Amino acid sequence: MPHPLHLTDQAWKDAETLVQRLEPAARELGSTDSFYEDLVCGLRFTCGATLTSLSLLENGHETVLARNGIRLHASADSNLEPESEPQRAAVTVEFPVHSQVNLRLKIRFDQPISLVTEAHLVDLSDVLLTLAAGVYLRQQFADLRSQVETQ
Repeated sequence: MPHPLHLTDQAWKDAETLVQRLEPAARELGSTDSFYEDLVCGLRFTCGATLTSLSLLENGHETVLARNGIRLHASADSNLEPESEPQRAAVTVEFPVHSQVNLRLKIRFDQPISLVTEAHLVDLSDVLLTLAAGVYLRQQFADLRSQVETQ
C-alpha cells in the first residue's frame, strides 16, 4: 500500500483526477450509493489510506453512507483513540448540509501523518464533501417529491 499522500506531483494529479471524475457524477441523477462508494474508494486510493468512510450526522445520530478499507485496531494495552494522539493517524472533516445535518468524511491511516499532509487532506475533503452534499440534497428532494406524489 502506498504511503499517505506524499506531496508529489502524482498525488496532486490523482486528487485532481478524482475530483474531475466525481464532478460530472455529482450532477447526474444516478444512484447516490454508487456515487458515495466511488468517492470513498477513490479517496482511499488517492491518499493511501487504510479506511475511508462517509457518514451522515443527523440529530446526533451517525449513519454510514459508504465505507472502503479496513480499520486496524490498537493493541489491547492502548486506550487512546487515534484522534487523541499527538501525531494523528486519521483525518475527520464535517460539512454542514443544513441545520442539524452534517456529512462526515473520515480518513484513517496505518501510520501517523504530517500536519502538512493533514491540511491538504482537509482541503481535498472539503471539495469532496461539497460534491457529496449536492448529491445528498438532490436525493432528499427526490424522496420528498415522491412522498408528495404518493399522498
